[in-house]
Amino acid sequence: MKFRIRFAVATTVFCWMLWGLTQTARAETVYYSLENVTLDDGTQMTGIFSWVYTVGDFKDGLGQFVSLDIPWHDENDLKTTFDIGKSIEITLTNNLHDDGVDITLVLVQSLTPNTSSLIDTNTAASSYDIGGNGFHKGSFIGGSISPTNTTLSMTPDSSDFILSWGPELPGFVLQETSNLSSNWVDSSSGSNNPVVIPATTPSMFYRVAKP
Repeated sequence: MKFRIRFAVATTVFCWMLWGLTQTARAETVYYSLENVTLDDGTQMTGIFSWVYTVGDFKDGLGQFVSLDIPWHDENDLKTTFDIGKSIEITLTNNLHDDGVDITLVLVQSLTPNTSSLIDTNTAASSYDIGGNGFHKGSFIGGSISPTNTTLSMTPDSSDFILSWGPELPGFVLQETSNLSSNWVDSSSGSNNPVVIPATTPSMFYRVAKP
């Protein structure tokens, strides 16, 4: 049985009218993960956010967390301000006296679609205040923000094989083709992850992609 693991990101095309002429711009999405972002008490903040931008205008894109885990806080009503060249700020939409979030991650360098940045731990500006009234308050001691891809892996299981991938990014599905010169199609397994591939399955190539 042959397997080929490949990651692909599809592009979205949209059009607009300008001075009576139809022009086309290509929008792309890159995902970033918080890696080893550590608070000064040893706990970590994890998450993945998307950055949707028009090719040629990366810095003016739009960001949104698709997953976020903040120590001591489980609310979903968070507001995030992204400045890809400087910092990321996370606050609670309606901060209350005993339930607030005020987090700032200062970047050492600007992010790009292919490069990461360390969190600037040499400045007090990279700090957190969680709990509204300084209940948990301090600084970050390490971590980085890096572009992340969904990785497809295969492991044997008895007489079958298991395909799994992670992280699970919005809109990505398992695709397959029996011939690399043919079109890729969505697998019948749909959005299931992991997927059991019987050993009797004909030779097939697999990838995780965003249609």
